[in-house]
Amino acid sequence: MDIDAIRENLDAPGLKVVNVHPIHFVLNTPDRDYYAAHRGLFNTDVDKWRGHAWSKNGTRTLVEAMADFVKRKGYRVEYLYDLFLRTVRELPASIT
Repeated sequence: MDIDAIRENLDAPGLKVVNVHPIHFVLNTPDRDYYAAHRGLFNTDVDKWRGHAWSKNGTRTLVEAMADFVKRKGYRVEYLYDLFLRTVRELPASIT
């Protein structure tokens, strides 16, 4: 997983939604096979997950790279829920 593969998309106009399950972030999952081999950890304590984290590029390192990229570019970051609330507030009364 490398940010170079998605950099052009991150720079393109429009909303970007990043949705990552905690196990993929903690395990730094590099691919489906790695996750399949470790999915039994899902029902255990999160501290046990950390000992099985992938040490090279994976989900966590990609998300961290995206966060650094967005910060360097000065792009706005919002929670999806906050965006929803703002959108509902801005709707005309006739729609709500």
